[in-house]
Amino acid sequence: MISSLFPLSIFMLIGGFIAGSMAAFFVFGSVSVVMISVCIWLGIIRMLPIVRWVERWFRVFFPDEVTRFEKNVKGSLLVETESEEDTDPAIYLFHPHGMFAVAPAIHTLTELTDWPVRGMKVAAANWLFWFPVVGEVLEAAGGIPAKYETMKETLVEGKSLAVAIGGIDEILESSPGRMRLALSRRRGVFKMALETGTALVPVLTYGENELYTPIGWGWLDALNRRLVPLGVCFPVPSLTSCWKWLRLIDRPLRSPLRTVIGARIAVEKMEGVVEEEAVVELRERYSAALRELYAETRSAEYSEELEIL
Repeated sequence: MISSLFPLSIFMLIGGFIAGSMAAFFVFGSVSVVMISVCIWLGIIRMLPIVRWVERWFRVFFPDEVTRFEKNVKGSLLVETESEEDTDPAIYLFHPHGMFAVAPAIHTLTELTDWPVRGMKVAAANWLFWFPVVGEVLEAAGGIPAKYETMKETLVEGKSLAVAIGGIDEILESSPGRMRLALSRRRGVFKMALETGTALVPVLTYGENELYTPIGWGWLDALNRRLVPLGVCFPVPSLTSCWKWLRLIDRPLRSPLRTVIGARIAVEKMEGVVEEEAVVELRERYSAALRELYAETRSAEYSEELEIL
């Protein structure tokens, strides 16, 4: 876990990196830009100390703005729990993924909200770790690649795990007032839970789908629907929906995200090979609990039925 200014400092750092790269390109040529980028990618040049320096600098010179920003973020991402706090390891399954899985990232990778579980690991798309700066900061914040063995090892070590299980399949299903969850074909997380005897916890975020409005380019939507089965997607949010995040420096979101943590679903550890029937049975049990949580907690503007794809 890194400090609570992570979202602000990392975006400023990436912006500064891009601006600096462009300046170096015009002054020194493309070779210098390539060399610096390769050194960062290989880890020869570490960027995390600069991230921390940016955060300290902000706190010293803009203390009031920092305090207001942290207060606005907390007021924009609310947390409710349906059960008593339990410190035993668990797999927290976040729904829906939305365009960028904002709620899971901010709740679990920062200390900006009232999320009750700290020190947990967060599964993130493997390709994010390939990017300079992003992979380094994700790792420092508690992110791990969404690889089966890496995630399972985290549970074996006695740490909780956060997963936006819908993944890329749910990006194009982000529609206001509805939850269309890609769950019926998922099996890895449930198999992992049975192999390690780790409880499952459903987590619903109302407002995640409404957070970003995609650009209304028909050709881009058609392209993404062809790419999603290949594990690729290029979501492009509108400038209006991006602007609301910049305004967090001044005020909270007009429509806060409400994240509800459901009750734990106990899972008994299975010795030996986990049969497919056991995976299916656990997934169905989880889906039933998820539907029940939705029925009990859904906002009035959401449809009555939870759709599981």
